[in-house]
Amino acid sequence: MPSDKPIFISYAPEDLAAAQRVADALRESGIEARVEDTKSGDLKKEIEKSALFLALISQHAAAQPTGHFRNEWEIAANYMDTLPRGVPFLLPIIIDDTEEYGIPAPEAFGGVHWVKQPDGDASADLVEEVVRLLTIPRGPVYFPPIPPGLSRPPFSMKKKSKPVNKLPPVKSRPKWLWPTVGGIAVLLVGALGFIMFSTPTYRDVQPTAPEDNPILVDEDFIADPAPREPAAPAPPPEPEPLTDDALWADYESSRLTHNYAAAADALSAWIDRQGEVAPKVLREQAWVELARDLDPDAYLQTVTGLSVPDEATGEAWLPPIAYGLKRDFANQRRAIRAGAGPITVDFDADTSKSEIALTESYMDQGNWALARHYGNQARQALDAALSSAALGPVLNGQFEAFLGMTRRNPEVIAMLDSLLANHETNREVTELLLIRALIDQGKHDRALELIGRALRQPSRLDPAMVLFLPPYDQLHSHPEFQATLEAHIDPAKLDRAMQWVAAQKVAGG
Repeated sequence: MPSDKPIFISYAPEDLAAAQRVADALRESGIEARVEDTKSGDLKKEIEKSALFLALISQHAAAQPTGHFRNEWEIAANYMDTLPRGVPFLLPIIIDDTEEYGIPAPEAFGGVHWVKQPDGDASADLVEEVVRLLTIPRGPVYFPPIPPGLSRPPFSMKKKSKPVNKLPPVKSRPKWLWPTVGGIAVLLVGALGFIMFSTPTYRDVQPTAPEDNPILVDEDFIADPAPREPAAPAPPPEPEPLTDDALWADYESSRLTHNYAAAADALSAWIDRQGEVAPKVLREQAWVELARDLDPDAYLQTVTGLSVPDEATGEAWLPPIAYGLKRDFANQRRAIRAGAGPITVDFDADTSKSEIALTESYMDQGNWALARHYGNQARQALDAALSSAALGPVLNGQFEAFLGMTRRNPEVIAMLDSLLANHETNREVTELLLIRALIDQGKHDRALELIGRALRQPSRLDPAMVLFLPPYDQLHSHPEFQATLEAHIDPAKLDRAMQWVAAQKVAGG
């Protein structure tokens, strides 16, 4: 059994049979579940010692504003508020046609995912989700710093536009200007004529030899009649060194256009000028070098050297993306909960970042039940921080599509296509979400077509992501995969990369 504590099942009296069916299904899987005949006198203590609290939601429960089960709900909700974020405890189960979140319940019920099990017939999905919830670590969750990757630089990546030097307005010329200029020209011509005609012509002067006239002697010419060498041209002036802003802009431009050799050089030069840089910039440098060299072992060695042990626990965690390379999803999620390293997310509400990263991790592993659970946790955290109006239509649409992907909803693809057709803002993130949705739903032909287009134009999608990270590795067996990537990667490197990923899949189980 995943937990040595029992599961508490709460229900309206009319739903006893449904509660018993749920309990029987859990017991068949080795999970202890209690119904009313085993409840002790100290109800609060019994609930707080339970591994999970299952609340059966029905029309019977909705019709009773008071009752023993309502008291149980309040105790469970109050206990839920004392638990760290991310620790599962409360799981409402709808057993009839009651609408989700459609009955009065304690506030904590609105912050968790509700599941549907008609007539209390516990399906394998429900049992699996309960098992998964019981295996989640019960320790506190820490929230990570701002993520990389797709990451923000320490200052604006945009080149600052220089002000245009405008010419001063042309003033109107006074009317006396041209007559004055004409008069001056006449005086100059007259003076020139006087000089020409009054200068002697030396017509009667006899010529003298140069040696008899010292004024005309060129001593250097007589001593060395050989012609002189022309002077060497002056060397061109040294170019002005690039400013830090210009160097960072060169790095960004090179990376977006997939020139990873130039990007790695520019970023290294920028880092060398700084007295100190944030670890996320050093991790970004390691990833750019991976995009250039396609050597994942060198990347893992670099980020391992950058990982500093936690002061409290002494554990040194790699960034979650490194565990993704190794298909080590269990440690990836532990690193996310410990707040280790930057986490790649595309939303701005801090409290939702760990839930989004955990959702992505479970999606990468194919655990859709827990992906849905943490997707709903992310929704609640995001709604608590920002209103829909503050997010705007693009982020709202992207987030709804992201949650739909956890349910593998086929309508997600149409939602993302509509965003691309109607909004230019944050377009690259929308395209990456669309590629992921297409891969998860098995539409690999179109996913590969979009990947090829992204690699031919400026984008943050690089060959290293497509080769090494899930879910892109699902495309390795596609007949057009190598032809799509060979335009950007040496074929020998491509073969080695695919072999490395295959070995990691076997090692990761």
